[in-house]
Amino acid sequence: MILSAKKLHYNKIILNSNNKIITTWKIINHEDGKPNNCKNTVSLRIDNKEITNQNIIANIFNSYFLSIAE
Repeated sequence: MILSAKKLHYNKIILNSNNKIITTWKIINHEDGKPNNCKNTVSLRIDNKEITNQNIIANIFNSYFLSIAE
């Protein structure tokens, strides 16, 4: 009975999700006991200066890939 209730609960969560794959993996990791609060921080070093602002890093990559496409 508990397994059936879990199955119905998780099916409902997946069906109402915008991103079913990510939601499914979150459920799998939760059932495996893996923590889902892992926060990866990305940093980029340019000219011996470390950049951690994600918007600035995204703009740097965008500029780089736009420049090599020319």
